[in-house]
This record gives sequence, structure tokens and C-alpha cells, in this order.
Amino acid sequence: MKKSEFNNIAVLIVLTAFTAFLSGCLSTAPAVQEIDYTGIDGKTLPPGFYTYSKITNEYNDKGLLAREVSAFDEGEADLATAVYEYNEAGYAIKKSSYGSKHKLKEYEVYEYDGQMRRIKETEYRADGSLKNYKTYEYNDAENSVIKKFFDPAGILYRYSVRITDEEGRLLDEADYRK
Repeated sequence: MKKSEFNNIAVLIVLTAFTAFLSGCLSTAPAVQEIDYTGIDGKTLPPGFYTYSKITNEYNDKGLLAREVSAFDEGEADLATAVYEYNEAGYAIKKSSYGSKHKLKEYEVYEYDGQMRRIKETEYRADGSLKNYKTYEYNDAENSVIKKFFDPAGILYRYSVRITDEEGRLLDEADYRK
């Protein structure tokens, strides 16, 4: 058996066990289906290629993303899972990220303004300590959004600017870092 075939079988076994765990513990959404490591189009991968990553999404009964399972293979199987929570209006209010050991790694909390535009994302470590936060500033006259990145002490270390046209299509985007 080739190493890539062995790796694919090992990843499938780990994913199946992890999927069973998640479906019983984290969500009432349907379990993630088995991942087939042929190409997602059903065709055999070209010689020498292997699946590096694959993302499987699950949606709740309202059609909103409920869970995202990412599988990576860098010689050893690794999984990451994001579980989303929404308010009654259908806006994401929390994203919890779990590692391959089924343990909470971190979580994000989202805040919105009166127009239901995201104005703040706060990231926390699993122990509840602040990791960082991001704010959004909207300039409707210029169709721009400035996203600012702050460390736990409140020091700005990065920001990005997105400019769109009246239809919401992206025209320019820039990222600035110290």
C-alpha cells in the first residue's frame, strides 16, 4: 500500500470518529458525511497528488452555516471545526473553534450596529482570556470599510481598507501592517 493511500485511509478513520463525536456533542445538525479522498469531482487524483485540505460545511434548518469541518493532511491527519451561533435575526454572534482533540481552542464574539453591520469581532482563548479584537468603520459616502486589528492591550497593529462600488462589488482592497 502506498503512503498516500495509507494516509487517506487514516484520515478517513479519524474523520469518521471525529464526526460521530461532533454529531453527538456539539450540534443537533446532521453528522458530517464521510470524506472521500478522490477528487471532489469523483475522479482519481493525478499521480503524486494527495488531498492537502478539504472543508465540509453543514447548514441549519434556516440555511445558515452551522458547522465547518476542515481536514488537513501534512503527513498526519489534523482537523479543525468551527461551530456557529446566530441571533433571532440570523446574524452570526459567535464562532467556536475546536481542534483535532475535540477541545475548544478559541472563540469569537460578533457585535453589530443598528443597521446590522458587523462593528466588532472579539477573539478569546479557550480559557476566556482576550486574544485580540477587530473593529469595523463604515463610510457610506465613500463605500469603504476600514477594519482595524488590536492586540489585547488595545494597540493597533494592522488595518485594512475595502472600497466597493454602489452595487457592492469590490474595487480596491489594501492591507497595512506595522
